[in-house]
Amino acid sequence: GAIIRSAEVVGASGLVIPANRSASVSEATFRTSAGAVEHLPIAKVANLVQAIQALKEADFWIAAADQHAAQDIWQSNLKGRIGLVLGAEDSGISERVATACDFSFRLPQRGHTESLNVSAAAAAIAFEWMRQNFDQGQAPA
Repeated sequence: GAIIRSAEVVGASGLVIPANRSASVSEATFRTSAGAVEHLPIAKVANLVQAIQALKEADFWIAAADQHAAQDIWQSNLKGRIGLVLGAEDSGISERVATACDFSFRLPQRGHTESLNVSAAAAAIAFEWMRQNFDQGQAPA
């Protein structure tokens, strides 16, 4: 729900979630999303790699958030049609999915905690995408 809310707030065009091993869109999700589920298309897919390939065919670049990536998000070009891939908090992104992505980045950290939870990371990434794509003060189209 929190990821849906962040995606909708910055003007994402949709959300893709795997049919297996992911949270379902439930009443609790609706509440956590503050109703964002009503405004953001959500696709549940059986095969995430195939969904990534379909997005690439629709002229999206696919970027993976990976805490072990060599490049910080600040050096990443997130302009235009970008599909952002976030992994599970415990296991990250599978090798098959990571290989299907065009590039990866990490959120820089200064503290001692290993990483953010996935919803907090999603919010930070979503706002960096919005910053790179829209002039300050300009609302997403």
